[in-house]
Amino acid sequence: MQTLLTFILFGCVQQDTPPTGFISLHPSVTETFYALGVEKELKGRSDYCDRPSSAKNLPAYGTALTPNFEKISAANALGIVGDHSLSQHSDALNQMGSVHALPWLSIEDMKTSIGILGSLTNTSEKALQIQSDLTTTFGNAEGGEPVLLLLSGSDVQKGQLWFIKPESIHGSILEASGYSNAVPKGKKIPKMSIEELLILNPPIIAIIADTTNNVTELDTKINQFKELNSLQAVEQDHLCLLKIDNAYGTGPSIVDMVPKFKNQLATCLK
Repeated sequence: MQTLLTFILFGCVQQDTPPTGFISLHPSVTETFYALGVEKELKGRSDYCDRPSSAKNLPAYGTALTPNFEKISAANALGIVGDHSLSQHSDALNQMGSVHALPWLSIEDMKTSIGILGSLTNTSEKALQIQSDLTTTFGNAEGGEPVLLLLSGSDVQKGQLWFIKPESIHGSILEASGYSNAVPKGKKIPKMSIEELLILNPPIIAIIADTTNNVTELDTKINQFKELNSLQAVEQDHLCLLKIDNAYGTGPSIVDMVPKFKNQLATCLK
């Protein structure tokens, strides 16, 4: 029904010119187009694509979860590219261009998807170089001291702690920095309660935040943890705040995050 409705609304107008270019509905995909040197093939971006800054000059077409069907139909694009969440709209969007819903949850996902983007844009050699950089950076991680890495949106007072899963991209960044993840693999929802935190009792707790986050709010979060004085991270003064530019990005530039993680954690734990 959705496909039929979409076709009626947007698919009935015949385009006189052949489709060209791509619309990226995921920030990491947009960043990869620039890393591959084919940003001129981008006709548009998602509402949240802002890396590199010049990407903001492109018109916005919604997101992978909420595409702007009318604008996309009028764009006459060769392809619409996003992460796996784009697949829920594949039937409708395939009326407007080839849909590429790429996996993007782990380093291996990234390498696979970057290879696909290289094939789509005839830049396979450059894609291989980016894949090689990822393999070099993340291929030989050694487990070090356990760290509970939390998102800045965690709230101690509400008992809502959102953590980085070990099998995720940022979990790999942590491991490549010389640490291990205090949370075991296999947890489906990356959220824990205060009770679960007390049981886990990690030796290091770090909050990852973007440089644009409010400093006062972040300091307040750290101070709230200090009230849980039975935690060994509190006893040893191993509560760390990692402030990193584009902290939650998952594009090719994540290789540059590893030394930032490593340096900031080392400074905190002195």
